[in-house]
Amino acid sequence: IEKTLPEDSTLQVALIAIDPRNGYIKAMVGGRDYAQNQYNRVLATTRQPGSSFKPFLYLAALKEQVSPLTKYMSAPTVFTYDEGRKTYSPNNYGNKYFNEPIDMRQAIRTSDNIYAVSLLMDIGVDKVIETARQLGITAPLDAVPSLALGSSPVSPFQMAYAYGVLANQGKRAKPIAILRIEDYTGKVLYEATPEVVQAVEPAYAYVLTHLLQSVFEPGGTAHRVSGTIKRPVAGKTGTTNNDAWMVGYTPELSVAVWVGHDQGQTIGIAEQYLAAPIFAEFIERTLEPIPPKLFPIPEG
Repeated sequence: IEKTLPEDSTLQVALIAIDPRNGYIKAMVGGRDYAQNQYNRVLATTRQPGSSFKPFLYLAALKEQVSPLTKYMSAPTVFTYDEGRKTYSPNNYGNKYFNEPIDMRQAIRTSDNIYAVSLLMDIGVDKVIETARQLGITAPLDAVPSLALGSSPVSPFQMAYAYGVLANQGKRAKPIAILRIEDYTGKVLYEATPEVVQAVEPAYAYVLTHLLQSVFEPGGTAHRVSGTIKRPVAGKTGTTNNDAWMVGYTPELSVAVWVGHDQGQTIGIAEQYLAAPIFAEFIERTLEPIPPKLFPIPEG
């Protein structure tokens, strides 16, 4: 983290890593210097996740039998909602559009906002909120078109928890921080028991995982760090005016990284790309002793 973030910058960071198989919290970094500030940004529910929220939309669509081959036009679009009383005009980053129909994989790889909002308008925002709840998101979510682009604040903790369901073939493991408590004689006073439930069907989680791997492929929003991670990985970047996110997973680890300023100042263009390198190096160095694993393919 210190190697990535400028030393003289007021940028802060949050990092949370969870084993998706049992919910064990493996690492938690709440800021750059605990001695100076004890505020734990991992648990802060004040930051918009941006496009890192989109996987919940895409999972909801897959559950509604929307094919990844479904195409929407990637071009400036005005969306009407609230029975025609309101309009919403999202933009793609840098106002870059394909100006032709694209499929779900292209939309995920390039983080196309027009595709995401078009999809939300078709399946309904309630389906997206329902899916986010199934994955463990408890933060308030506004039922508006901009939810597709992560306009409702969510904590890094909840993001890593929810992505862990995708990593664990649709099984949601309740996060556990304290594994065991012993007294001075070694007698076990408390031992945690993993709580795992099947939140979504394994096939949907796998298809979305396969799509999210394209984020690290050429043309993807996280391709610049693909050389650092020498194992299969899936995830999604997220950028707002004030926040930079990288949330992703391997079969063994679900990790969320947030970078931004405590007071919500606007981040610069260079700062928007700082979460992904922290994510990539953490994943690779943490899992270095473990052989790379493919994401298991379930039946169906």
